[in-house]
Amino acid sequence: MVLGGSLAALGSVSRTRAIDLAPVAVAISLAQTTSLFTLLFVPLFLGRHRERVTPRLVAGAALVVGGSVLIVWGLR
Repeated sequence: MVLGGSLAALGSVSRTRAIDLAPVAVAISLAQTTSLFTLLFVPLFLGRHRERVTPRLVAGAALVVGGSVLIVWGLR
């Protein structure tokens, strides 16, 4: 619990720092990629019975990540 809370706090501080350093659209778009990491790590850490990873969930996560990539590339 302490490790999880510490990592969550670090993530919040890192997101705030990213918004200070980069355009908000880039920082928030990259933060939205958490859905992909959730789909990857939930079955590993909590087991497949907690979250069923369906093709629809994978497609949604791919769309979110794809949109983030388009935003980041479009700002360059």
